[in-house]
Amino acid sequence: MLTDKIKFNALNPYFLDLRPTYEFKQKFAHLWLWSTHYASLSQLIAEFWEGEEVKQKIKDIQELYLGFFPEDIDFYQLNHLQESVLRFLPRL
Repeated sequence: MLTDKIKFNALNPYFLDLRPTYEFKQKFAHLWLWSTHYASLSQLIAEFWEGEEVKQKIKDIQELYLGFFPEDIDFYQLNHLQESVLRFLPRL
């Protein structure tokens, strides 16, 4: 799969065998496409995404939902957690 670092770090604790194999050095742009019937939409969307309030809100959401993930993942601890869950929690 091709993903960014934030999504990779979010998935990694749930898939212990997941490992990065290649990291692109350059950044990639995100593209949005919509019908030419909505030409005025382009300017409105650009203004929305470039607004400081929206940028801050996105940072807040990332911190809320992804901020608890550690910078460096300790695979030993994750493996220990997985083994403990399988050993001590009842199976449904």
